[in-house]
Amino acid sequence: MDKAEFLKSKYARQLLADADNLESELKEFNASWQSFWKRNASDLGAILICHLAIEHYLDEWLTAANPATKPIGKTRLTFVQKLDLADDADSLIQMLMPGLMQLNRIRNQLAHNMEAQISKEELEPIRSIVWPWHKAGGKRCNEGVALVKDFALMASGFLCANTNAIRRYGGGLGLVAYQKWLRDAVSSSET
Repeated sequence: MDKAEFLKSKYARQLLADADNLESELKEFNASWQSFWKRNASDLGAILICHLAIEHYLDEWLTAANPATKPIGKTRLTFVQKLDLADDADSLIQMLMPGLMQLNRIRNQLAHNMEAQISKEELEPIRSIVWPWHKAGGKRCNEGVALVKDFALMASGFLCANTNAIRRYGGGLGLVAYQKWLRDAVSSSET
């Protein structure tokens, strides 16, 4: 079909008849598209990096805790599924769990809602984990994205240190063997 034939088609005539509507829809689309670029990419990027960093260390922890499984990072588990696996463990990771779950909610909210903002209330599970440690260290507790970054550093560091301890003291047998070693080490005394 050449241009002259196309212009005679019912489709072309309908497009011309709907030109005002199409123009209005295009303006609406352009405004919506621009709203993507008005978001604070720095904050969104920081939250995403925090989530990715924690997921990396969570993968390492889960792999060390469960050495009979293939590396968790090679599975197609979601972050929530990984948290579910870690949540079942009788481990110190439990103290991080409310913050880890909340970070995932915040990440999802920001990723799927163009107008989403992080409220103080949404940060409370994270603040309740970071605050005691900062207070004990004489540091003030940040707010907003800075608080999330503090939590990500704390959670990642804890997961990394605990992963190394599981590998070092668990004899290659994972979390259960490490916990047995830990119970024995804590209950024994040198004479």
